[in-house]
Amino acid sequence: MPRATIFLLIAFVLFIAISMLYVLPTLLEPPPPGAIADYTRERVIARMEGKVMIFATIAVVVSGAFAAWRNRTS
Repeated sequence: MPRATIFLLIAFVLFIAISMLYVLPTLLEPPPPGAIADYTRERVIARMEGKVMIFATIAVVVSGAFAAWRNRTS
């Protein structure tokens, strides 16, 4: 069983899920009248600034704990 591949896949999916939940309020707010075309993109980038490594670390730690727990029970 390719445990490393599954671990990385779970970490990646968890990272995407955490990031999307974090930026969801920004994605749902309507742009103000007269805003630039990339208004939402710029707001998402500003909201994620400095958080990418934190979310990646959380995803790796949680998926590592899941993998360790799964290894222990099987």
